[in-house]
Amino acid sequence: MKHLFHLGRDAELSILEVVSYLKRTDREYELLKITKKCIQAEIKKFDPKKAISALGGTIKISTEVENSEEFILRVLSNFTKSKVIYALNEFESSDETKEELVKTIKQFAKEQKLKLLQKHITEKEIPPSKSKNLDMELTLFKNKLYRVSAVSDPKGYKARDEERPNFDPLRVTSIRLAKILINLAQPTNKSKLLIPYTGLGTISQEAYLMGIESIGIEENPMLFKRGKQNLSWLKDNFKSHAKISMKQLNLHRISKELSNIDCIATEPDLGPYIRKLPTESEARELAKSLSRSYDMLLQQASKLLKRGSKMSIIVPNFKTRDSKIIRIGFQSMLRKHGFEIYQPLENTMIPIDYKLKNSKIKRKIYVLEKLK
Repeated sequence: MKHLFHLGRDAELSILEVVSYLKRTDREYELLKITKKCIQAEIKKFDPKKAISALGGTIKISTEVENSEEFILRVLSNFTKSKVIYALNEFESSDETKEELVKTIKQFAKEQKLKLLQKHITEKEIPPSKSKNLDMELTLFKNKLYRVSAVSDPKGYKARDEERPNFDPLRVTSIRLAKILINLAQPTNKSKLLIPYTGLGTISQEAYLMGIESIGIEENPMLFKRGKQNLSWLKDNFKSHAKISMKQLNLHRISKELSNIDCIATEPDLGPYIRKLPTESEARELAKSLSRSYDMLLQQASKLLKRGSKMSIIVPNFKTRDSKIIRIGFQSMLRKHGFEIYQPLENTMIPIDYKLKNSKIKRKIYVLEKLK
């Protein structure tokens, strides 16, 4: 069956995440069309609602309708109320096809004696926040009709974030990014995911909700205590069969204390919060300091991971006041520790830029593969 993944911001990253999710869940799939707005894919044995709960960069999933008229008539005839509110997303389709579809919907609604109201007529793509009040949501892609079969829940994410015992917007990884990093690391349902720099536990939290066993590592005593409180709250409020744990460990002891790690997802320490662009000397000092911890992390990861295992990681660059870019030398570290950059798609090249509003740190997301 054909499905459309409606992509959020950071389209390249969202595309990479979808492919990683399909690989890690062992789906039979074929990518048919990739645009900046959506991915069209033929997928066997696929549950859109389960997928949308696991994906951070996809805002909706639509499923192709085989016979448009039969589908519309069946849906409208099943309504027990007299008023139906619907809306239409539109990608790469003609005005004539859209007009004909709307005409058909109106005709069938009239036959069923339904009062019909089309919402968000001027919007080509309806945001998830506006989808919840719709009785029927459709998508036109290349003049073919799809039904919207799953919608993301950004308000639910926000509530889950802020209801935890400990929440700090300057310290936490967003739920959206946490999901993306997990999928990029490609854990299966039998994998054990390592999360260094787990902090307040957002990546651990999302792995737990996705049914993936994880172990978080945090060296900072204050963050460790607060992260443990968050995970206790999580287990009290959400049910999952996945194992979840958190250890207070120094970075250089990870490989001595742990074993049987299958993949890694992490947003490491990116240095102190920067309110204004640094001078070149300040940026070089920051990069030098962070390079040591990244080098140690890769060294430990190399000892833990098996050949072919994946690691998703965020790496900072620093833009100076005179617009120079200061790097931490990450790619030279990869070769030293037996990793290479994983490139699953021809037209999406890793690393991928990840922009945060008002941030003075430039972030790049890498996916690494262990060579030996």
